[in-house]
Amino acid sequence: MGLCDKLGASPAYLLADQLGGDGAGGGDLLELQRRATPGQLRLIDAMVRSALAVIDGEADRP
Repeated sequence: MGLCDKLGASPAYLLADQLGGDGAGGGDLLELQRRATPGQLRLIDAMVRSALAVIDGEADRP
């Protein structure tokens, strides 16, 4: 993870060509990771985390 932090990229971004599709739309996410810049990936990551927090009900908690 240290290298990923220094590069500002996720392990999935750096290893996208090594990861196989899971048959559940993972190919679309891998293509997005291949095309997105590290800054765009940070924004996408924040958006997904926020959406998951809402889905899990964490956004409603004080």
